[in-house]
Amino acid sequence: KKMGISPTELTAKEYILITKFAPLVCVDAIVIYQGRVLLCKRSIKPALGKWALPGGRLYKGEKLISGVIRKVKEEVGLVFTDIEFLRIDEVFYHEYHAVTHIYTGLGSGLISIDKSQFSDYCLASTIPGNCEETVVRSLQQFFMMLEGEYHGI
Repeated sequence: KKMGISPTELTAKEYILITKFAPLVCVDAIVIYQGRVLLCKRSIKPALGKWALPGGRLYKGEKLISGVIRKVKEEVGLVFTDIEFLRIDEVFYHEYHAVTHIYTGLGSGLISIDKSQFSDYCLASTIPGNCEETVVRSLQQFFMMLEGEYHGI
């Protein structure tokens, strides 16, 4: 079954045109691995050098859950299970506007980061410095929920 149109099927010109006029729909994952949160250090724009969550663009026709499972597998090599929705957030970069759906879940397998996007990874039990903005907001909410201190907006 075809999942949808992959971004790799778009020309660079088509992709730039889309991002110029419409927000991207994205998914991000707070992956719990060995009891801690897996973060990846970006080696490319946007958010170059910052800690980020595995995630990215949704394909046309792809369901959110399928997308987040795919992105975790592609970017960090893990199987993503016990998935729960956490929040929606949005990011504004010079290049584009993204609306991201953030999920939490368990990662299993061996970590294998996508070296074309990430230079390193860490397993965090607190929010490290130099995180991408949506990572900070999402981890703040996630850790507050774990401690029973989050009561919604």
